[in-house]
Amino acid sequence: DAADALGAVREQLAAADGIPESLQHAASVPAESDRPADLARSLAVTALQPTVVVLDGIDSDSGHELFGRLRDLLWQAPVSWVVTARDRGLLAPPADSFFEQVVELSSLAVGQVDELLKRRLGDDARKLPVHEIALASEGNPRRALELAREVVIDRQDLASVLEQRAVRESRVSELGRAPSMLLAEIEQLGRPVWASDEELLGRMGWTRNRAVQVLGQLEDEGFLRSYSDRGPRGGNVKMYSITPRAEPEWS
Repeated sequence: DAADALGAVREQLAAADGIPESLQHAASVPAESDRPADLARSLAVTALQPTVVVLDGIDSDSGHELFGRLRDLLWQAPVSWVVTARDRGLLAPPADSFFEQVVELSSLAVGQVDELLKRRLGDDARKLPVHEIALASEGNPRRALELAREVVIDRQDLASVLEQRAVRESRVSELGRAPSMLLAEIEQLGRPVWASDEELLGRMGWTRNRAVQVLGQLEDEGFLRSYSDRGPRGGNVKMYSITPRAEPEWS
């Protein structure tokens, strides 16, 4: 939600190098509360140059709250915002006036996805049904690469991969938007994650507490399994990986 996104932005600004001292200090000092308005207000400082902040893949509800309801507060922060979203709900008034420029990316043509896969996979492309993967991707480069990876790693035919994905997506969608988005990001990363995983939190725009909540929800429903392993900074952490598709809960 908007509070999670602003909390993640503040955390990144507080730890970033090369940004104005006034903005870094403002992000480091606790806000008046965890309410989105107070988090946005905490960044209203003076700086000679704006700092670029990228929010990747924010959902339309959270984005509209940030750049619509909190528009005037965010305008006071010395920040230039670059935001990506999957639908135009983010641009509903009054958020539409926040952005100076909007760039719409259309789906790629099948031939373009073909070419992308061949360049990415190199010689391995000859071993895969590249054209069929391009068709199944519906013009989405990320989906095309995910499908290719599943065919290669799992050594399954494309039809089986598509059937399993359809079942999984149908089941996880019943849990809500947040679990669906998180599972998709973990699949895209292609590795185990943990609640303080900075790359995962950055992609989601979440705080650690939010990640703990949704990771636990996905584990409870059988989409993830957890285990203890050594973390990147030493010590054991609770790691999460996607449940192998051969296990009963996917059937």
